[in-house]
Amino acid sequence: MNEEKTEFSDYVNSLRRRRPLILAIWLPGILLTALFAVGLPSKYVSTATFQLRPQLTNSSGLSTDKDQNSQEDTYADRYVSGLTDAVLGSAELRAALSTLAPYPQLKEDPVAALKELQGDVEAKMVVQKILDPLTGLERKINAGFTVSYANRDPEMAQKVAAWLANAFLVDARRAAAAPVYRDSQFYAAEADRQRDRIAASEARLAQFKQQNFDRLPDTTQQNVSLENLTDEELQGVERDLHTQQENRTFILQQLQQARAAGANEDTLIDLEAEYQKKLAVYDPNYPDMIQLRQQIDAMRHGYLPAGPGSSLEEQLAQQRTALAELRQRYSENYPDVQRVERTIKDLEARIASGEKDKDAGIAEVQTPAVVQLKTQLNGVDTQIAALEQQRENLRTKDAKLRGNLQSTPEVERAYDTLTRDADTAKKAYDDLISQRIDADVRAAGIMSGTADQFKLVAAPLVPKLATKPPRLGIALIGVIGATLLAFMAALGVSAVDSSVRGRRDLVALLNVTPIGIVPVIRNAAFARRRRRRLAVLVATSAIAIPAAYLLIHFAMP
Repeated sequence: MNEEKTEFSDYVNSLRRRRPLILAIWLPGILLTALFAVGLPSKYVSTATFQLRPQLTNSSGLSTDKDQNSQEDTYADRYVSGLTDAVLGSAELRAALSTLAPYPQLKEDPVAALKELQGDVEAKMVVQKILDPLTGLERKINAGFTVSYANRDPEMAQKVAAWLANAFLVDARRAAAAPVYRDSQFYAAEADRQRDRIAASEARLAQFKQQNFDRLPDTTQQNVSLENLTDEELQGVERDLHTQQENRTFILQQLQQARAAGANEDTLIDLEAEYQKKLAVYDPNYPDMIQLRQQIDAMRHGYLPAGPGSSLEEQLAQQRTALAELRQRYSENYPDVQRVERTIKDLEARIASGEKDKDAGIAEVQTPAVVQLKTQLNGVDTQIAALEQQRENLRTKDAKLRGNLQSTPEVERAYDTLTRDADTAKKAYDDLISQRIDADVRAAGIMSGTADQFKLVAAPLVPKLATKPPRLGIALIGVIGATLLAFMAALGVSAVDSSVRGRRDLVALLNVTPIGIVPVIRNAAFARRRRRRLAVLVATSAIAIPAAYLLIHFAMP
């Protein structure tokens, strides 16, 4: 007998015979899927949308290098990813958990609440297609990104999403301002160092000025003016001194004339006659002759016999003073100079011969003219002494001024070096302060949002419809999965089942054709078994379905 071929109806009949198994698998699957689709708690998603700046998106499309475009997109991805990690791991978020309280059931476990929140936050890039003007082809760029937060409470979802949106802006600004703040701190530290350098340079400069205050370049013109004034004043003093010395010589001449005019002419004649008479008898060196000769000389110089008079040493000092004054005005051949020199030699010879008193026993004739002239002479001597002292002071001052002017170039070099160091330190300090101020201004601008890499274009709103879970998708997947699982189980069981199910099995097994088929008898016992099974199924479902729903609804996160 030929073997009969298996037809599609045979498979259908086989599945029909496995209806209880299929239903036992399919119905619980469908029921479980329905419970998941209905029982999973609803989550509301609030989303904040940000737009990246052109330098991050390269939206101009001027570059045709695919690698460069990929690198720019990768940079945008890394930037958003790094910013997301910074926000979700920040201390501000951990601190905000206690204020926001997005998970009341985890209020006592902040670590679990933070982990739950991090799982409910999602950051996605927003891709936009643009037309490259150079190639005419479309390409995708990262135009922005979204930050979403899912929570069972729609208001809480919006509240946390708004906080996250602000946190993204704040953290981005803080990250952008961090290097600028570091630059500001560096400039401030360098400015402090330059300030110390300025203080040291100014201290050295002040000490140098104190030590060389009269030789500084600024005092050169003043020193030149002072030197000119000193020279003029010294010339005036020299003229005044010369005039006073001339007056003294003139007064001395008048004094000698007054002394001679006051002597008694008769007494002088008598003394000269007596001297000539005794000269015939005595030797010139006889004491009486010497005394008589001294009286005659004294009378000739204006002295008369009186009390004790001037000594030879005093007369010699007076003649030397007169000679010095005459030499300042006249040459050596001048008659008055030669006369005074002869008088000095005569006095020196007389002192060397042992003569002690030149005018012993005589006194100067004290006439009113002599007294007046001596008073004038004393006044002139006082003025001459004062002028000589002033001349010496002026010469010392002039020498000092000339020394200051001569040493000014060397002092100027050292002064310029110290001044240049101080000016350089001040300029560097001003530059550092300016750069620090610029850095502070840039940091303030960054923190105020002027240099943001992205901007918020859509603020998070309170969601009106639940976004999670996708109930329809869960239901479709569950139906498809349960159906496939039930049919695969039925086909598998049929494949391994060796039971005889019909005429075909008998023919294949015994190689004989059956005469007849006995049908299944559906009596009262069959009906009772069926009702009992149905009651058990209904009771089990009535208990299991609510329990599974509650378990899914409250136990699932």
